Amino acid sequence: MRFRVHVDGEDHSVVASTDGGLVVDSDGFQTKVVRTAVDRRLVQVGDRSYEVRILEKGVDDGSFVLELGGELVHVSVADISRERTPVQNARSSAKPSAADAASNVSARGTVGPRDQIDAPMSGRIVDIMVAVGDSVEQGDAVLVIEAMKMENELRAPRRGTVAAVLVKKGDPVQGGQALLVLE
Repeated sequence: MRFRVHVDGEDHSVVASTDGGLVVDSDGFQTKVVRTAVDRRLVQVGDRSYEVRILEKGVDDGSFVLELGGELVHVSVADISRERTPVQNARSSAKPSAADAASNVSARGTVGPRDQIDAPMSGRIVDIMVAVGDSVEQGDAVLVIEAMKMENELRAPRRGTVAAVLVKKGDPVQGGQALLVLE
């Protein structure tokens, strides 16, 4: 999923994968978050760990006040995969219009904000043809997803460089899940 995160006056682009991978402003990290109490999380980033305490949580607007290393940190999070806050996104059952869907379809995958390639349907990743840093041309095959016993090749929507691969071979994926990011 792709998020816009505003932390103490600065905006950041964050792409999160289901395996704990994070790309923050084009820098990749492997993360793990463990809930240690109702209001506490242990966040591991690479080989470093941080204890985060959630002091305030804005239910409808995606805002938080966190305590990190004794400092208060004000954070707001928006799910820009669909331009909703995470809470609004979870509550909404509205489907995108046909015009929205048609404008986002590219080579059987959907292209989200900033050329994020999303899974067009639920399935399993059976092949990944690119790695971070690879150059691709428009129409190059980048991933293969298997759904309902059919393999579907997802292709690059434009020429660019692979900024992040958010899945690995064998991963199950949901429709709309971020798979790859181009820069």
